Amino acid sequence: MTLALETGEYSLVRNGKWLGDNLHYYREGWPGNQYAGSRNFTFRTSHTFGVGAYALGSITAVANGYEAGQQFSNADYLAGGTAFGHSAIALGTTFGGLPGLAIGLAYLAFEGTGARPALSDWLGEKMTAFSEYKPHNPYVGDLPLDDSRGAVSNNRGAAVGWLPKSRRR
Repeated sequence: MTLALETGEYSLVRNGKWLGDNLHYYREGWPGNQYAGSRNFTFRTSHTFGVGAYALGSITAVANGYEAGQQFSNADYLAGGTAFGHSAIALGTTFGGLPGLAIGLAYLAFEGTGARPALSDWLGEKMTAFSEYKPHNPYVGDLPLDDSRGAVSNNRGAAVGWLPKSRRR
């Protein structure tokens, strides 16, 4: 809803011009006529959209921030991080001007098409595969055994480190 209000605000008055009833833009100094409509009505409507967008965006950001605090206090860090992210997006969209509006529209498209959950699942699979890759994580599965002279082993033969080439015996 905030995005709709901000889109209305920016589309009615922008770059020193206002949108007439006939869908043409006119310079701010021209008061309008029977075809273009009233400049003052357009400015009032745009201002009302802007105030509504700020109010709704602020309420959304505060509600998501409160939700994030509740989730963090319950040790649900994933849900807390998600709520915090939604609060940040709401603040950026509300107070970020035209770039914030673009970010909000992109996030809406990303969220509305199902691309975010799909990307999240894909990224989760890649991170899981990386964390289970044994050469990068010695704490998963069996530790590799290496009898070469460069390996430093504990008393059971498991490799626990490597000596630089200059310190090898």
